[in-house]
Amino acid sequence: GVHLKDGGYHIYVGGVGMKPGDYLDNDGNISDTKPTEGGYAYYTYSHENGALLTLHDYDYYGAAYIEVWDDSYGIATELGNLTIVLEGRNRIATDYYAYSGIFVTGDVTFTGSGALMVNAYYYGISVSGDITVDGAFVDVSAQYYAIYDYTEDLTVKNGGLLQLYSSSGDDIYVQNLILDRGSLIIDGSPLFVTVYDEFEFEILCLSFSCYF
Repeated sequence: GVHLKDGGYHIYVGGVGMKPGDYLDNDGNISDTKPTEGGYAYYTYSHENGALLTLHDYDYYGAAYIEVWDDSYGIATELGNLTIVLEGRNRIATDYYAYSGIFVTGDVTFTGSGALMVNAYYYGISVSGDITVDGAFVDVSAQYYAIYDYTEDLTVKNGGLLQLYSSSGDDIYVQNLILDRGSLIIDGSPLFVTVYDEFEFEILCLSFSCYF
């Protein structure tokens, strides 16, 4: 089964704890019914599909403070792997105090036909597994690394687009970068990839030509 802590919350979105079946509207209100208007986040969990967060025109800007963690993250979970389904236009924007826009102790996959803008002061997306952008559009900007921490494979595929911007010029910290019918745009600086010393770094370009 799933090990729950912090009152049974699986995930925090905009500083608000969510359990399976919860809807979170753009005003920060939790409910077990879908909002009749406006954007929302919806969280489910199953043993077959794992943790699934749907963002439907969801818009958040703020400190995203998580009291029980005494830290700030736009979206955060320590449950393991997370799939984020994007519907419409979505934004996760955190202020100076937030460590990371998205923090996952596992793999994170972005899918769906929508878009997500992540804006964070320190790190845009910080995970301890793989990052996959599968057909979705994800735009990440940060003061330091746009993609950071112990990311292993960063994959953009099936028409997905990942756009990164770091004002410091340090855009990606990963082991492997894989483009499979997907696109990666580095905005504001040349491609800057930092990899672990103990790993052999490789860029795999499948189906598309890659120019760096």
